Amino acid sequence: MKGSTHRRCYCRDPRTGKPVGKNCLKLSSRDPKTDAGARTIALDADTVEVLRRHRARQDEEREKWGTA
Repeated sequence: MKGSTHRRCYCRDPRTGKPVGKNCLKLSSRDPKTDAGARTIALDADTVEVLRRHRARQDEEREKWGTA
């Protein structure tokens, strides 16, 4: 679609082999156009822990580099 901000994802779930579509982590997120478009997603505890460790590593890297 010309001018569309939507991108197609060809990723597949490694467990099922099915396309992940909208659930692909490679797709970028943006603020919704309206408040009604805001969504909350449920994450399991393991995923939350992985994301927290990742953020901590990012913070450490930022500290090493200092301010620009």
